[in-house]
Amino acid sequence: MGLRSTVESQLEKLSPRDKKLLGGLAAFFGVGALLLLTATLVGLQRSLEADVRDAKTALMTVQTKQAEFDIADARLKAQEARLKQFEDTALPAHVEALADQMGIKDGLRDAQRSEVVEHEVGVQQTKWRVVLKGRTYDEAVNFVLSLENSGYPLKIETARFKSVTVKREPAVDLTLDLYTFKLAEKQG
Repeated sequence: MGLRSTVESQLEKLSPRDKKLLGGLAAFFGVGALLLLTATLVGLQRSLEADVRDAKTALMTVQTKQAEFDIADARLKAQEARLKQFEDTALPAHVEALADQMGIKDGLRDAQRSEVVEHEVGVQQTKWRVVLKGRTYDEAVNFVLSLENSGYPLKIETARFKSVTVKREPAVDLTLDLYTFKLAEKQG
């Protein structure tokens, strides 16, 4: 005798009332199991939806960071190109050419290098002092503006104007402390 025949014989021995109670009990546990399965599946679905939302948020963050990186990379490449454009032109030659172009070369003194600092980012920074003597205030200001706007990779740290008299005419002496930038030599 198998299990099936044993169960059938036990069920036949039950009264109609016990069969109804057994059927109700089986239905109750069946519905309970169905509800438990449904709750588990709904919880799993919500968990997966939360994972998808988190993944979408992470993707948006990565895309935003990628866009910021692309912009920064483009700026970096533009700055590197600008640095390479002037890497063969020394600051004294550039300043002299600019002063000659403006017709004030006779007041220009040599550009003196005072300090060279190499930064971790691969850029060499050099401090210079440029002196322009005995020029009008307008010529000195125009020289500073032309130097700043020449495209040469530099940053003027200080510009000191000193009033002087040249041939009984008011004039100024201009002293510029500035930094130039160039790509550092790659080691290795």
